Amino acid sequence: MSLPDNLAPSPQTPGGVPFRFYSDGTNLHAANVMEYAVTIVDGSNVLQAVTSGTPFPTVQTQVLTRYNSSNLENNNLVVSGAHKFYRAYCNNTSNQSGWFQVFDATAVPADGAVSPVDAIPVNAFGYASLDWGALAETFVSGIAVAFSTGSTPVNKTTPVTSVAWFHVEYV
Repeated sequence: MSLPDNLAPSPQTPGGVPFRFYSDGTNLHAANVMEYAVTIVDGSNVLQAVTSGTPFPTVQTQVLTRYNSSNLENNNLVVSGAHKFYRAYCNNTSNQSGWFQVFDATAVPADGAVSPVDAIPVNAFGYASLDWGALAETFVSGIAVAFSTGSTPVNKTTPVTSVAWFHVEYV
C-alpha cells in the first residue's frame, strides 16, 4: 500500500497501518485512517496532518469536577480560586421566571446591581444551560452561581425560598 506524504505507518499497529489521533475532549486516541478517523486535537475540527517525527498536540486530559446541588438552593460558591469553567445548568422549580447568573468571584454577590460573567433567562419551571465548549472559560477568583428573580440580568434578587438545582463542570 502506498501512503500519502502526510501519513506514516504506525510501529505499534500490526502491518504498520497508517494512523491519526483524535480527541473525545478528555482523552487522546489513535485511530486507523482506514476507518476514517476525524482529528479534533486542537479544537478547530480540522483534520491534522501526521508525519513521521511530528510531535502530537497536547490535549486536555484532566478529569472534570462536577458540582451538583444536594438540595434546592438559590446560589452557591462552587469553588474558590482559578479554574476553567466548562458548562453548567440551572433547573428552576418555581412558578416565577428569573436569571441563571454565573460569577467570577470569591463569594456569591449580595442582592442588587451585579456584574455576572454570564446570565441567561430561566422560565418558570424551566431549565437553562451554559456551555463554553472544549476551550472553557477561565475564572480567576472562583465560580459562583445564582438564580435570581431580578428584573434584568445585572440585578440580583434572591427568592424567598430555595427553588433551584445547579450542575457545574470545571477543572
